[in-house]
Amino acid sequence: MVQPTKNIKVDESVHRELERLKRETGAQTFNDVLRRELGIIPGPKIGKLAAYLPEELRNSVKQIYEIIDQTGDFDKTVTEENQKNHLVFSQKDEGHEIAEIVFSEEWFKVMYRDQSGLMSMCGEGKKTNSEIKYHTDKEKDVEPRELKKNIKLKIRGSKRRWK
Repeated sequence: MVQPTKNIKVDESVHRELERLKRETGAQTFNDVLRRELGIIPGPKIGKLAAYLPEELRNSVKQIYEIIDQTGDFDKTVTEENQKNHLVFSQKDEGHEIAEIVFSEEWFKVMYRDQSGLMSMCGEGKKTNSEIKYHTDKEKDVEPRELKKNIKLKIRGSKRRWK
């Protein structure tokens, strides 16, 4: 996350509203709140987050989004890190981050909370030259169905472990 370099003056009612939005959205900073409210970071809408991906990757990541979403009752937030949007899936009750999809213009990566508590990659799709390739944490060049199967297994395990 970029360190703040500017200060803005706000009155007490604006500050309270920023605090409320920060809690409500799970944002880390007021900067995150303002970026979301000003439309600089898209909300957790998969179509907007995947907009730059090639069509095949866009369709795959939409299906992966559905797989993750159907795994549990998640709060979904969007953050930005290193100029990449991160769609974060957190358990509603506990607040544990279970999964994350990271978006670039030519690839996506799916992360899950592993048994040691670290976020680890469990799948990715990317365009290399003119080819679309899918990889899991164990294998390169897998079929989309294998990618989705691996992601589903990892997310389910993470949800069970971190509830």
